[in-house]
Amino acid sequence: MKKEFKKVAELVELDAKLNNASVSLHLNKLSEEFGEFAQSINKTLGIKSIGKNETDEQIVDNICEEAIDMIQIITGILHLNGVSYKQLMKKYKKKNKEYHKYIKKKAKKKA
Repeated sequence: MKKEFKKVAELVELDAKLNNASVSLHLNKLSEEFGEFAQSINKTLGIKSIGKNETDEQIVDNICEEAIDMIQIITGILHLNGVSYKQLMKKYKKKNKEYHKYIKKKAKKKA
């Protein structure tokens, strides 16, 4: 994962130099990708209709692709704001512990 974070950061740097890509541009792109992600999810929920030739496998593949697009964009935004992989992973681990405690607490209440 660290290697991939670094690759995306390098691409974001190049994009910034070549195309003046900024945080606001990345935020706009993230909104667009989130909309596409939501549309695919809505197909699995039956909220949005599935195309005639569209298979469940294609929908799941598209969900994955849109999620990756969002992860890449978020990684770029983090990099442009000076967030390192190490900082991100430290917070990620902390948040996962908090989430774990929260879920366990909820499970105890239901039991």
